[in-house]
Amino acid sequence: MIKETIFDLFRRSKCKVGHMVPMRNINNIFMRQQIDYRPTVEQLIQEGYVEYKEGSLPGLFLTEKGYDEIYTCRPDQELIDMLFAQFRKTYCKVGQGFMFRVLQNTVMNTLNPKEEIRFIDLCNQMISEGNIIVEFENGRPQFVKLTDKGYQLAYGRQ
Repeated sequence: MIKETIFDLFRRSKCKVGHMVPMRNINNIFMRQQIDYRPTVEQLIQEGYVEYKEGSLPGLFLTEKGYDEIYTCRPDQELIDMLFAQFRKTYCKVGQGFMFRVLQNTVMNTLNPKEEIRFIDLCNQMISEGNIIVEFENGRPQFVKLTDKGYQLAYGRQ
């Protein structure tokens, strides 16, 4: 229970490797419940999931092992379906789409850091396969549009 609660603090903040959860946050949770969490923290450090660092704000820092432990990634097809579901939700036809920030606010905000990286890789794959087009403005993605090939995938006419 203590281990999962600590891992949830990292998850809620979408921490990546090297990111920190302040010890005061951990103290606040367990002190209210009068739970001695220190042995579990020591165990997490010894097992290599986190590192403890002193400083102006002492905290637990997520390691690569910890990152791999706390985040799983949904299957590729499920992530792709999330993209195409957004096109269906907005009733897009060929050549139509939505602003990239809509994708960020509706899909990407629901992903953990591992899934976010994979989702971006899959979007790039969808671009290279000619399923979607991303239009850029000032070097930043602005619009995501459906191609004919993507329309067939989005609406199940393969």
